Amino acid sequence: MNDLISIPLSYEDLCDTIYYLEWKIQEVDEAGEDLEYENIRNVLKRLECIKSQMSCKPTNEVQVK
Repeated sequence: MNDLISIPLSYEDLCDTIYYLEWKIQEVDEAGEDLEYENIRNVLKRLECIKSQMSCKPTNEVQVK
């Protein structure tokens, strides 16, 4: 299930999603629990990378590999 898909999100939507993921991951960590989907940390890193690219380039030039 490594196929990439295109999901249209605005920069603000992406920031909100990242904020929510960071918040929930932090809650789980502080509770000393394990994440149900451990890969979500990698997804968060990828989203942060996309956000960084979007803030440096016009939206039509952003490509994720």
